[in-house]
Amino acid sequence: MLQEIVRVNGAPRPVSDQDQVARVFYPVAQFATRKEFAYRVSVVDSSEANAYALPDGRVIVFTGLLARLRKDDVAPLAFVCAHEISHVALQHADRKMRAGLTSATIIVVLGRVLRVKGDLAALAAGVAQSLLTSGYSRKMEAEADRGGFNLARRAGFDPNGRPRRWRPTS
Repeated sequence: MLQEIVRVNGAPRPVSDQDQVARVFYPVAQFATRKEFAYRVSVVDSSEANAYALPDGRVIVFTGLLARLRKDDVAPLAFVCAHEISHVALQHADRKMRAGLTSATIIVVLGRVLRVKGDLAALAAGVAQSLLTSGYSRKMEAEADRGGFNLARRAGFDPNGRPRRWRPTS
């Protein structure tokens, strides 16, 4: 995922301790349910209003998202950070990767058993890449919403101030 973000938008830049993103992200990360991850945040210049969580605990926030949030209300940013940290803690990227590798392996094995001609390795890699870049399932997003709500609340932020896009789905 990081390679795709870098390819499209350039390298994420770390944030200073004085940056609003850091001042919100790190207090939220202290309350993460899984402590084995080194949670950290960086920003990438993009007009896209989005944020991504990488499996190793990194969260990347796009400047397009920051531009759409009010500077005087940090609750929406806290919820976004908590939502992304929840994806990491719930190991959603790892689960997607395992599912993608399983699908790719099945394609290769079936191709060999059925003696299908063509570049099966490329097909399998394409399936895996598609699964990695297609986004999380609705179930995973709902889990991250619930986790984000609780995490933002535990960190002392108003979880009801979250952006409309991230309203709980259940």
